[in-house]
Amino acid sequence: MTKKVILSQIKEVENMNEEKPLMIVREGKMLIYIAGVPRECSIERRPLDSLYLDLDNVRFKHEKKPMSDKEMEDIIWNEDDTRQLYNAVRQAGGLTNPLVILEDGKVKEGNRRLVVLRKIKPEIKSGKKTKWDTNLESIENVPCVVLPSGLTKLETDIYLGREHVTGKKEWKAINRGWYIFNLHDEDNRTFDDIRDDLGIPKGEVLKKYTAYKWTKEYLEKFPNKGKITDFSFFEELYKKKELRDMMNGENQNLKWTLEDVMGWVAEGRFDDAGSRDIRILPKILSNPEARDAFIKDGFGIKAAKLQLVLSDPSLSFNVLKQVKRTIIELRDMKISELELLLKPQGKGLLMELKGEIDKKLGEAKRLRG
Repeated sequence: MTKKVILSQIKEVENMNEEKPLMIVREGKMLIYIAGVPRECSIERRPLDSLYLDLDNVRFKHEKKPMSDKEMEDIIWNEDDTRQLYNAVRQAGGLTNPLVILEDGKVKEGNRRLVVLRKIKPEIKSGKKTKWDTNLESIENVPCVVLPSGLTKLETDIYLGREHVTGKKEWKAINRGWYIFNLHDEDNRTFDDIRDDLGIPKGEVLKKYTAYKWTKEYLEKFPNKGKITDFSFFEELYKKKELRDMMNGENQNLKWTLEDVMGWVAEGRFDDAGSRDIRILPKILSNPEARDAFIKDGFGIKAAKLQLVLSDPSLSFNVLKQVKRTIIELRDMKISELELLLKPQGKGLLMELKGEIDKKLGEAKRLRG
């Protein structure tokens, strides 16, 4: 297909759509846009045995030694999501979404699907019975989008990033973080470049990049305790400005370091709501009793939260939170607002509030005996 024909097809589709499409599928070919330039891919069925896993996949980036294809397969198969995908592929009778591969058969997108197909094939050949009837041919002949042979690594990364960081097939947060990190540190793209490449805010680029960078350092420091899925802790850490400033040494009230937080994650200290426990960390570290429980005594965040509630019950109960807000608002009332309290309606509401408070205090005293 000549460049002239390709450009004419693009023009035809652009006239039909207000926005430039990311891809155009036509007669076994697919045109993809990379940095505004159309590139032609082929849509093929490839033999299952001709495809191989990608060592550059995010799952293996923290491994210090090269891994064999079989070692990578075992790691992917033992992930919980893989077993769920296995059932989905079995039920569908094959893949519903094609793999994205290089010309030589390296899978750039769809490594988990490849592992599932490899597990299903010998089961069918051995006659293993399942509640789903899966045809061997649909497993052995795999639908693939074959990227152009002349595509550079950077172009491949940008295409996959557009598809999975901001596109319809959105990856998990850790995968998106790795891709942004990869674009910056390996492909030498600036944060502004990545913002434009992927079409996402620069703040989001910085968040994903920094969270993955911290995760990478964490896995290097705790190779036996750390897990790649702990990325979510470091993403939450970046989201909280107080903690972000603490990591940069710019928070005068919180003096702990990234290394401290890494240790807490590795030791399993966030034992209540997982990575969401990071959100309450500034309050824990600012409260002497809660801080001692968490750091000095070595308890988890759950025990520290209990100490926090004991020192300030309003942090736990919704009603008390509302009461605390009301107290603050009453203290901060302006003169013009105070004058409203002299009017019958305002005075009536305050008397009603006082009556409810007296009533609840009386009930509490009776409960105590």
